[in-house]
Amino acid sequence: MECCANWCDCVSTKELFEPSDCWGLRQGKPYVGGDATALLRCSHIVTVGSGYLCIPLVAQGETYGVLYIEEKPPLPGSSAGTIANQKKQLQHLATAVSERVSLAVANLKLREVLRYQSIQDPLTGLFNRRYLEESLDREVNRATRAQRNVSVVMLDIDHFKRFNDTFGHQSGDMLLKEVAAVIKARVRSGDLACRYGGEEFALILSETDAAGARACVEKIREAVKQLTVHFRGQSLGSVTISAGIAAFPGHSDKSEELVHMADMALYRAKKEGRDRVVVGEEQQPVSQSDAAFGNRSPVQAK
Repeated sequence: MECCANWCDCVSTKELFEPSDCWGLRQGKPYVGGDATALLRCSHIVTVGSGYLCIPLVAQGETYGVLYIEEKPPLPGSSAGTIANQKKQLQHLATAVSERVSLAVANLKLREVLRYQSIQDPLTGLFNRRYLEESLDREVNRATRAQRNVSVVMLDIDHFKRFNDTFGHQSGDMLLKEVAAVIKARVRSGDLACRYGGEEFALILSETDAAGARACVEKIREAVKQLTVHFRGQSLGSVTISAGIAAFPGHSDKSEELVHMADMALYRAKKEGRDRVVVGEEQQPVSQSDAAFGNRSPVQAK
């Protein structure tokens, strides 16, 4: 458990502790400690005061945290009845607050999960085409403002239909997962790897020109050729990929055109014999302003 919010300088508990250190979390219900009625004190308490309250933050069967309340010493001259009534009111209010906080956190978690599911390809774990299209517009705009490069790569598995026809669709799914794992392991954390559809994948390589993108994709192509994929004890044989590359600003300053030009370069790679990487042809010479963007050194793949 790690403290994420603190009010009124509460310092009687550790800000980092194991869930087993809290009796409220261990029992799964509010725990009143530190006073004469408490049999045990939570291990995360660092100073002994007049009392404290630990209320687990639970919603939909999942524990998200704990609400810890440090009780202040009663005012001098307060009667036992007054003190007991104040404790009861505090517990009632704290329980109501914890229920609302728990539900709010659970809703945020659910929204995060649904958002991730909407942009993720369930088979490969890569992002999907929808997220690629959203992200590419953003990356091109960012590259325009910063005067930097960004490259788009379209690649797919050669003769994928043959794998499906020979070994069945389950073998095709396995092959897609294996290739996706190779791609994921050889792009940087700031880059974007997507399953574009079928056996086709797409990459957005930020701050990378066409030469750097080609170096990165060549490493992916070589790694895929080294794959040894077995399905039900039988080897699927040699696996190769073809890829096409288009880069901003040399090829286009529009995201749709970059995808189209990378796709056309992929078509050329297929036509020229597969198992190769082809860079799209620039539509016009690079201007001096474009040249100021500079060429980045080839991407060092992992």
